[in-house]
Amino acid sequence: MTAMNAMIEPNAVTLSMDTLVSRRDKKDGIVPAYFTQKFKFYPFTKSILCGTGDYNVIQKAMIFSENILSREVMTYTEMMSDFLFENKFKLNKETSTIYIFGFDENLLLHAFALRSTNNYEIEEIANYRQPNFIVKPGYQTMMDYLNSLKNESTDDIFIKLMRKEKEIDATVPLEKKVGIGGENTVISLTTDNGKLLSVVKVIDTFEDYDQQYQYCLDHINDN
Repeated sequence: MTAMNAMIEPNAVTLSMDTLVSRRDKKDGIVPAYFTQKFKFYPFTKSILCGTGDYNVIQKAMIFSENILSREVMTYTEMMSDFLFENKFKLNKETSTIYIFGFDENLLLHAFALRSTNNYEIEEIANYRQPNFIVKPGYQTMMDYLNSLKNESTDDIFIKLMRKEKEIDATVPLEKKVGIGGENTVISLTTDNGKLLSVVKVIDTFEDYDQQYQYCLDHINDN
């Protein structure tokens, strides 16, 4: 459960995510659990990994990535797909999607989605030839809103986009609620003269961060 927005360009990817991890309480409601960085950059395999849905699956994918033998995104994605399928994470109650953004051995950019609903098979959702903008959660009005921001700076696009997602998320039925909060963190990965350059920064903080943080502290021992 997260907000995840990504801009895939011919030679660069910019990824924006919130930091709030939510959980279900005893009444099956969505409540704050803790805050964390939800993406990881693995320079040795030229890739960023992140995900939406069941955060336990995303964490296991991140741990597996620390011990993977790969130096480019294609091999890394194949190994991750096999790992997720063989461990039967598709049987979990919550669905999950693992996203991988990275460069191949020729430093060409690719973006992949591995979905539990599709047995974590590899789906290429964008690449250096087919740029794309990914918006999650994909509320019906979000693409029109994104198009209205085309003259904004990159940071402002990601700030306004996630604030709109949080605004909508507060109004949707419980079963569709994501839970967005904490800070808006961004990582950008690009090539320059045959080398990869990465930048990570916090671009926005939500007004209810302190309130959500206090809730996490007050319920730190809840199941």
